Amino acid sequence: MCGRYNLTIEPAALASLFRLASVAPYLARYNIAPTQDALIIRQDATTNERHGVLLTWGLIPAWSKDGGSAARTINARSETAADKPTFRDPFLQRRCLVPATGFYEWEKRGSAKQPHHLRPPGDDVRSDAPPVWAFAGLWDRWVDQATGVARETFTILTRDAQPDIAWVHDRMPVILPPSTHAVWLDPRQTSRATLETLLRTLPGTSIATDPVSSIVNSPAHDDARCVERVDPGPRSLFEM
Repeated sequence: MCGRYNLTIEPAALASLFRLASVAPYLARYNIAPTQDALIIRQDATTNERHGVLLTWGLIPAWSKDGGSAARTINARSETAADKPTFRDPFLQRRCLVPATGFYEWEKRGSAKQPHHLRPPGDDVRSDAPPVWAFAGLWDRWVDQATGVARETFTILTRDAQPDIAWVHDRMPVILPPSTHAVWLDPRQTSRATLETLLRTLPGTSIATDPVSSIVNSPAHDDARCVERVDPGPRSLFEM
């Protein structure tokens, strides 16, 4: 799954990288948590322009009666999203990119859990990786019938973890390479077969993994300390 991630690139750089016509102002975020607002990228069906907008993390389907499902729908399994009532329509009609400079997973070490920051390799030997990932996402618009207030929300698609990071967690976000962005964002693309084939045939992604402090466990902590590498100690100590 993906329960925390970060986005620390400046808005202007993000707009240039993803060719955005506009981007909502935002601050660097080191510990984005469920039910918080975060930036997503979607394409306008009329102009075909891409826009960066702030939505709430945790998808509320348009047909929801009370709008109370956001905390339970932060992720959708890419293998089955098109079959689920909550995600079926967004999968075909309302797809987005969720930009991220990294995400967090917790490795089980006996009775303890060691958090890790998974990120693009940056300046190591795999520096061909882009500085910002684009997670495959879905979005929807729910309207409170009592007040008429609209709320737009999103979810992040997940897949089985790549073999090189499966020791951290068995699931990971779907990371879309730039060559797939146009197809994924295009509102006119409504072929389930085409979209599912795209998700099934994605290449592997270069991922660097850094053990980090348990400070990231709390959403109240949202600063650069969350991504600072720490020495977690010998793994054998956690396996006793």
